[in-house]
Amino acid sequence: MSEWLEKLKVGDEVAVDSGLDSTYITKVARLTATLIVTEKGGRFRRSDGFAPRTGGYERRFLQEATEEIRDSIAQRHLARILREVQWKDYSLDNLRAVFQLLKK
Repeated sequence: MSEWLEKLKVGDEVAVDSGLDSTYITKVARLTATLIVTEKGGRFRRSDGFAPRTGGYERRFLQEATEEIRDSIAQRHLARILREVQWKDYSLDNLRAVFQLLKK
């Protein structure tokens, strides 16, 4: 078992990796002898941090909620927001200003 898994307490933040570029932060809601239960209802083995298989291809597991993981989540979130912006609705001057910022 990873050292950080051994030290988890109720209320600690953890990152749940759901595969397919999907990771989110949640808190530990409850600990049992064999499971870590998160506020969002996820159940993960205390021994290795993986969710028991429920069928299909999903393979969820816990990760320590490091700054690197938090930054990665924020970057994906901002990229998703920028993909959804209706750029044609902005003036040419505003688009040029955004472009100059992105070039740096």
